[in-house]
Amino acid sequence: MTPVAPGGGAYHLDVTNPSSVRDRWWANTASFVGFGMLAIYLSVIPSEGNDSISEVLPWVGLMAVATTLALIAARIHNVQSARMMLIGSAVMYFGIGAVSILSIGIGFIIAGVIAWSEWQVSPASS
Repeated sequence: MTPVAPGGGAYHLDVTNPSSVRDRWWANTASFVGFGMLAIYLSVIPSEGNDSISEVLPWVGLMAVATTLALIAARIHNVQSARMMLIGSAVMYFGIGAVSILSIGIGFIIAGVIAWSEWQVSPASS
């Protein structure tokens, strides 16, 4: 059974259609920037003396959720759902960036701007 979207249409996650990936290039870019920043964060944490994963797990989870939302939004056909995911992703990226502005925050703010830009320019017919 296919899940039903809020507007009544079905969610379609299309990872095989190259045009759906190209149509939302900015959303893909936001997810890749977010993933890169997550990887940098995970590599920097041990050098800062935070050996306990339980201390950073909530932040890692939030970063992973924001990145996943942007990645799914790049591939979903339902435009309204994709836009809501991009708004959520951008808000999370901005929040993470604001909290961590002195270390890795700039990268997350850039990812947020990119996700927000995709939401602003995403065609209604996608």
